[in-house]
Amino acid sequence: MAPSNKSPSSLDYSAHLHELALGSWSRAMLDDDASRAVERAMGHTRSHEKLWRFVGHNHVALAELASGQCSAALDALNRASRSYSGLDPLAAVARRMAAHVHLEMGAPGLALTALGDLDLEEDPQTRYWRALAHARLDQKDIVRQLLPTLEADSAAHVEGELDSDVDRLREAVREDAVTASPRQTLPLQAAAARALVASENRELGSDALERIVAKRDGILYWPLPYIRSLYLLGEDRAARGRREDASELYRRFAKLWRGGELDLRDVERAAQFSIA
Repeated sequence: MAPSNKSPSSLDYSAHLHELALGSWSRAMLDDDASRAVERAMGHTRSHEKLWRFVGHNHVALAELASGQCSAALDALNRASRSYSGLDPLAAVARRMAAHVHLEMGAPGLALTALGDLDLEEDPQTRYWRALAHARLDQKDIVRQLLPTLEADSAAHVEGELDSDVDRLREAVREDAVTASPRQTLPLQAAAARALVASENRELGSDALERIVAKRDGILYWPLPYIRSLYLLGEDRAARGRREDASELYRRFAKLWRGGELDLRDVERAAQFSIA
């Protein structure tokens, strides 16, 4: 490798600036200020260093998702995956996130396209997303082949969705799983919680949603399921007559996704409720 023409001190200073920008991005996201987060992340995309360009595009995508802009997010994820060639692990991160976005948008076929030829043998996360996409396409034979290769919580969620099995979904949202780091577990927990709410297991689903929303840093990793959990928990609180709690949850949801592409009727309903 050719030596850098920068001095060690300037390299250290550059890394320090990147770290400061990352902190600024995180604060913007935690403040529900997605547009400011996009601005902060864009600086990384112009870096001379490939890793920071990848981080920048990935964080632009997450911030776009936080504002409900899935098309822009998918464009950013495509740029992130192209920062590294072939089956590089970092390119795989962006492709798995793209699959997740397509699944949240109700397009499991596109999720499988995004995953493409990522290696199933080495990567349990890829196996989970692939199995979930096949489950939502009701391709039961393929899912049955993948289930034994999944981790326990992932298998419980996929099988629970495939068979509308409330007991398996209950396993996926047991308390010790939901209280783990949202970075690893949030999409699985949120999807299982939504399925439980839809199956009229409101108490169990509500408890899981409450634990998800309480971990505010979930928005840093998985904006779509985190923000949808705000709305679902708001619905639950409204149904229980807890109007003040519901209003705050709806306010956050509407602030983030007003003007976005997703859940337009829910956004309007939340906005109207929060100002009523």
